[in-house]
This record gives sequence, structure tokens and C-alpha cells, in this order.
Amino acid sequence: MNIKFKYNLILFLYLITITTIETLLFFIYDYIRYSPISPSIEKITINKSKIKIALISDIHICPYTFVNKNYKTYSKNFKQALKVLKKQNVDIIIIAGDIGDGNLLGSYIQYNYILNSVYSNKKPIMNLIMGNHDYYGIPKPNKLSQRIFEFFTKEKPFNHKIINGFHFINWSPDNGDLSKDKTYSAKKNWAEEQIKIALNDNPSKPIFIITHTGPIFTSYGTYEYNNGNFYLKTLFNNYENIISISGHSHASLMEETSIYQGYFTGIQTQSVSYIELENGYINGRIPVDENDSNLSSMSNPMGIIMELSNEEIIFRRIHLKNGNFYNKIWNCKIPIKRNNFQYLFSKRMREYNSPIWYEKTKINCTYHINKGKFETKITFKQAYHELFVHTYLILFNNIQNGKKMYYAFYSDFYKMKSEWKELITLKIPINIRSGFYNISIIAIDSFDNESEELKGNIEVKNDKFNQSDI
Repeated sequence: MNIKFKYNLILFLYLITITTIETLLFFIYDYIRYSPISPSIEKITINKSKIKIALISDIHICPYTFVNKNYKTYSKNFKQALKVLKKQNVDIIIIAGDIGDGNLLGSYIQYNYILNSVYSNKKPIMNLIMGNHDYYGIPKPNKLSQRIFEFFTKEKPFNHKIINGFHFINWSPDNGDLSKDKTYSAKKNWAEEQIKIALNDNPSKPIFIITHTGPIFTSYGTYEYNNGNFYLKTLFNNYENIISISGHSHASLMEETSIYQGYFTGIQTQSVSYIELENGYINGRIPVDENDSNLSSMSNPMGIIMELSNEEIIFRRIHLKNGNFYNKIWNCKIPIKRNNFQYLFSKRMREYNSPIWYEKTKINCTYHINKGKFETKITFKQAYHELFVHTYLILFNNIQNGKKMYYAFYSDFYKMKSEWKELITLKIPINIRSGFYNISIIAIDSFDNESEELKGNIEVKNDKFNQSDI
């Protein structure tokens, strides 16, 4: 039995023991007395005309290597994020769920340890909700997971704060099964009552509602399976002054559609741990580069600094490792009115031109040997766009048999602008057989505007490598 196995076995047995003790201690209390809903509204005053609020989510802290091999990276990302936010002198930190990678005692201990190590003295106001991962792990009753969350964070999973006259409704999922609308509708009476309280207090001010998943088909990332919620969308559509803040999707904040306006306003907050994008792209949901490395998905954590005053809300996207801001801001004037919405998808689609190819752009082809097989890669200069190209759609037309295949690749837009490459390199999918192809590439922006076709001819080599091929 090697040392690493013994170490992991000891950690596992420790985890089982602690969880068993924890469950026994809280079991009777939970089922007789505990309620996850705050009985009153907390009022907080910060003596500033403009307050700074950090919006982050999906930390996924896990102190055990056998649960998640990337646990050290996630913890380092969170610690560095807090250092960046401390330097920004934020007044409030909102975390939109998934504090841990599971409902593990050690995750919360690690969370508090990192928080206290950065903020050894006065902490900002912490405004936290639960995510689906905060229910996962060793099976526990949902109410027990909620109780453990409150024990370590001092926050009820369902609570309402009034900060400088602005209402913040913190609405955790009621369980970890996000595929069902009852995750949020289970507390619909409570939520609707909180919205009415906020409206009665001041109908012209924005109402901030923090949920883990966002309302479906709104901000970037809410189109994917389990990433959006129909119930939230239906409810929020009734109130033009709602500002929905959500996490869960891990979708890149570099994407301009991360802010949504329709019947209300929605903001997604990416993640501190790793980036995850759409289904159906050759690069994969957790993006990899042409060398199959996904390190960049974990080295580009982002969040938002929200500046809030009685006149307006300003959203600034910030890199949580180097503290750099993305130079394009979003702002919403107060009062929030539908007829003043400037981030409508259709409106912005008309504002931006389609991507264009630079003159003399060519498609170049290179070959590499990997594990005894050829790999074919194509390289071309990125198309120009005022923001960036989100997607490259590529048509492969086999010259010999006429068979056509379409593939979508996303560009490196999900990184900070300073990391964008002038040349895009894409590895040809393994199921594209060796042969000669006519290919055409279309560049697509965030608002579905398409470029003209960039055409070329390539030879694909995806066969087993032989010395005779040299």
C-alpha cells in the first residue's frame, strides 16, 4: 500500500467520521426547530454616497484531492480574488453560490480560513447564497445542508437585506436538483412577498435578487441545460426594476451578452474556479487550446465590481488574478425603466458590424506527431471585429467524395484581451478522415452577425504515423 493511497484513505475515513458526527449533532435540531428562512429583514447603512459591491460566484473549494484534483488551484484562485477585492476596497462581497465543491465540512473550514487570512481585520459585508454543489457530496437531508451552510457562513440561505435603502433578496436553491423548477418555486411565496416589500418601500429603486442559476434565456450561459430556470424568468418578467444576479454557468464575462435586458435586467458572474462554455463546440465545454490544455480556463477567473449610488449602477468586469479591468463598462440609470433599456439583444445586434477578414488572410496547414498518429492543425489570422469573434464555423468539403461536415470552434475570447492571439490555431477533429478538402470559415460575433467566407484548400492527415511518411 503506497503512501498516497494511505493518505487518501485516512482523509476519506476522516471525512466519513466527521460527517456522521455532524449529522447526529444536528439531526434532531434540524427537523424540530430549524428554518432556512431569515425571520426578519436586516438593515445596513454604509456611510458612502456610492458603494462598491463585488459580484463573484462558483468558488468550488474542496480540501480533498480525491474529490477534485484541481482543489489547490481553486483555493489559490479564491485567495487571490479576495486580495484583488481587498485592494479595490469593496464594501460588500456577494457570492452567488457554490462555495464548496460539495457540502463538505472541510470546504467551509477552508473557505473561512482563506477569508480570514486575507481579511484579518475588518471584513466587508459578506452576502452569500447556496448553490447546487453546496448540497452535493455525502448524501444529507437538504435542510441539514442548509443548516451547515448557515453554521459556517452566519447567513440564512433565504434572507433579505436593505443596504443604503437598496433591497437585496438572497434566494438559494432549495435543493441540488436544478433540472426541476421546484428548486426555486418551493420558496415562491417567500420570494414574492419579499419583492412586494421592496416595491412598497420604494417602487422606483432597483431590486437586486441573487440566485445561483439565472433566469433561462437571459444572460450568457443561461441557455444551456440546467443553467437557467423557467420559473425565475416567468416571475421576474413582471418587474422591470429587478436586477437578477446569478452564477452557476461559469460562462465567460468577456462575452458581451453577460448582461441581459428584456422585461428586466440580468447579470451573470462567471466563476472564480474555472470557465465553462457552450455545448457543441470542438474545443469542449471547459475550453482547451490546440494542445488540448485547459489551463487557461482556470487561470482567467473574473468577477464584477458594481458601483451603486442613487443615480446609477455601474458594472466593471475585473480579472481576479491580476486586478485588471476590461475597458468596456455597463451602466444602468436609476430609476430602472424598460423604455430606457440599452442592452436589448436586437438593439445591440444592429449596433455592431459583422466580422471582416483582413486582406490576404490565408489558411495554413501544419502536421504534428502525437502518440504515433498525425495531427493536422490549421492556422489563420483572426477576423476583425469591434469587440471580438466568438465563433468560427468551419465547413469541410471532401474533394474526393463530396462529403460535407460542419464544426464550430470558439475563439480565445474567454481570456483577457491582453491574451488574445493574432493567429488562431485549431486542431482538426480526429473524425475528419485523411484526404484533400475545400474548407470555408465564417467568423461570428456575440450577436450572430456573420462574416463572409474565408476559403482555402488543405490536406488532412489523421492517420497512424509511419517512418515512410517522412
